[in-house]
Amino acid sequence: MNSLKVRRLLKPGVELIMDDEKYFTLVDDIASNRFYYTVDPSTTANKIKFNCQAKFEPKLLVWMAISSKGISRVYVHRSKNAVSTNVYLNECIRKRLIPFIERYHVDDSILFWPDLASAHYG
Repeated sequence: MNSLKVRRLLKPGVELIMDDEKYFTLVDDIASNRFYYTVDPSTTANKIKFNCQAKFEPKLLVWMAISSKGISRVYVHRSKNAVSTNVYLNECIRKRLIPFIERYHVDDSILFWPDLASAHYG
């Protein structure tokens, strides 16, 4: 949704809480340098010619919630795939978002605005 829709939903006195996640790869090579170049393939070692690449590279997920009153505890998760519904619900929502709301927004009317990640709606 765009910011106009958010403004219409956000009435005076309602606190907006958003969450987001970012993935960081743990591989230190540059994607464009994964291939080799040679004039004579017969002189290139097999370990270079047949270097296997992982289909899904390991990555870190960093998740947090934010509002005008503060930032939740950050969650860091190492995985080869996107965050699952189970991890999102238990690690992000139950262990971090709810305590964040209880600490900073206990008496507030809030609008929680997750992004469009599939795990958020599972």
